[in-house]
Amino acid sequence: MIEYIPYIIIVFFTGYICYGLFLLAQNALLKLKDNIALAFAGKVITRNDDLEKYLLNRFPYYDRLPDPLKIKFLLRVKNFIRNKQFEGREGLEVTDEIKSWVAASAIQLTFGLSKYSLDHFSKIIVYPAAFYNRQNDAMHMGETNTHGIIVLSWKDLQEGFREPTDNFNVGLHEMAHALELQLLLKEDDDTFFGNYYPKFSLIAEEEFENIENERSSFLRNYAGANRHEFFAVCIEYFFESGAEFRQRLPEIYYHLCILLNQDPLHEDGHLEEPLRKTQEELASEITSLVPLFIPQNSMVRLSVHTIYFVFIFSMLVVQGFKGTTELLYFSILIAGVALLLIYFRMNKIILYEKYLVIKNPSGKFTTIYELNDIVAVNLTSDRSGDSLEVVGARHGTIIRRRHSYLAKGSDMNTLLQKLREKKIVVR
Repeated sequence: MIEYIPYIIIVFFTGYICYGLFLLAQNALLKLKDNIALAFAGKVITRNDDLEKYLLNRFPYYDRLPDPLKIKFLLRVKNFIRNKQFEGREGLEVTDEIKSWVAASAIQLTFGLSKYSLDHFSKIIVYPAAFYNRQNDAMHMGETNTHGIIVLSWKDLQEGFREPTDNFNVGLHEMAHALELQLLLKEDDDTFFGNYYPKFSLIAEEEFENIENERSSFLRNYAGANRHEFFAVCIEYFFESGAEFRQRLPEIYYHLCILLNQDPLHEDGHLEEPLRKTQEELASEITSLVPLFIPQNSMVRLSVHTIYFVFIFSMLVVQGFKGTTELLYFSILIAGVALLLIYFRMNKIILYEKYLVIKNPSGKFTTIYELNDIVAVNLTSDRSGDSLEVVGARHGTIIRRRHSYLAKGSDMNTLLQKLREKKIVVR
């Protein structure tokens, strides 16, 4: 049995590598899904498509898109309509025009996301105008509920897009509720949106409290009703008064752009992320800075790992002397790998005013994060030890990196607290 151990390990690592390649290929296909669909859609959807007549020169967001993105928009509108059940109330017949405008409201909001169809919401109810709600004895223009139903007033939906700069748009408002509610219910929510939303909420918390406490704000007072209404109102202002929003609340606007992976101030909605310095440039800059905090390595944790290594190494060597020369060499190889693993776990984590730095045991910079680029951090523990997971966002994609450490638990808690103060989500 012993002579088969090297082969078993080779098979195990080969399978592990194959599984990793499979995951990479799966993610690549998901990212290309829209492009593949568009390649075929371009042959069956043209700029003279039946749905376009309801949007062209009537739907400002659609009008300013370049032709390739117009086709993408129409393709998503068609898919949205196909997957929903529409129902008219009070004698209203739900026409293709109504369906197009409802769908276009959702697609405008989710145009930068991979999952755009709000699958939890299978039914759309449309009233001719504002409708009565028994629960609060009031007239409503729109509603979104946990049962997967969106209710809209057709009259108010049209008025919202006829006046594209008044910051009132019931279509965008209710679709924002649906997008957020789908995330809270964990019902087929978009992965990127779900990971970045806590970061946006943390950034926007101060402004929400300003409105909640009736202090002056760029956003209307209704945004202070609760955090859900705050998000929905932000969406209305984001699309209808983007330039002023960016000027008055630049930090919230910037993170909303990242959250939705689009910038409505650009003709094609493209999100231009800021130019970032190279790791070499950051390393050169950091050498002259004073650290805010450096968690110290725990000798207890290091000792535990070392004792474990010495024990395993001793057992293998003893068995090697009793057995074959090949087993002895194999034991030494395993011991060398174990020693390297201990070495790489001795990373030093350093917090600066604007950076989080990872150094290897030799003192070389391995990774430098700008705090503005960090979405969240998380301490994880498994059989291999403790790790600091750093979550970032680039071009609508969540990036995760884990860094092993042997620092004191109390020091790591202090580090997390300081990161919270920098408006970084700690999970």
